[in-house]
Amino acid sequence: MTMSKRIPELLKNVPLFNALEPVHLEFIASSCEVLKFERGASIFCRGDPIHYFYYLLTGSVKLYAMSRDGAEKVIHIAKPGETFGEAALFLDAPAPVGTEAIQESMVLALPKTTLYKLIEQNSRIAYLMLAGMSMRMHRLIQEIKGVALQSTSERIIAYLLQLCSEQHDTQKIKLPAKKSTIASLLNLTPETLSRTLTKLENQGLIEVNATEIHIPDSERLRATKLI
Repeated sequence: MTMSKRIPELLKNVPLFNALEPVHLEFIASSCEVLKFERGASIFCRGDPIHYFYYLLTGSVKLYAMSRDGAEKVIHIAKPGETFGEAALFLDAPAPVGTEAIQESMVLALPKTTLYKLIEQNSRIAYLMLAGMSMRMHRLIQEIKGVALQSTSERIIAYLLQLCSEQHDTQKIKLPAKKSTIASLLNLTPETLSRTLTKLENQGLIEVNATEIHIPDSERLRATKLI
């Protein structure tokens, strides 16, 4: 089956669209584009107009902002099955963040004109999109609380355990990006991240092998408190 014929099936996996009838999925699929991006390529830059709603099929994409002095702050690392670009699309405003494929990535792009037509035909879509964006806002609030209230070690341990849940493996995980990118996501310096991972490794809580981390006992890691 060609990729174009698989698009309705792929759309069914998007939480926003999984309650739609096949006719609606076919309508969306008729205007979707499958885009491929090499590692390091930009999907859109900060300040760009947003004409598409994006669904990540494969790879990973970082969303980031730049400070006035040129320092990069990673806002989120999108993984397969996640969407991005919705907020700016509905505000009809320039993109507030930039994007970069941190692995070779494949993205499904849905034109906003198609989405608007679908909402006019089926108001349930608007409720689903509102729920999806509310869930994302809740997640961002939790991330901000983590940065503000958790210690460095608590932040890193929580992130490792989050990866365990996302990758459905309680003992071995693969880091989705370079350690410098993950450090920025956690509002840490790369040196602090490396130093804390070393502490965890010295205590026998993890084993680090390049981008792979083995966790012998996730419950013991969860209960760990480091200064």
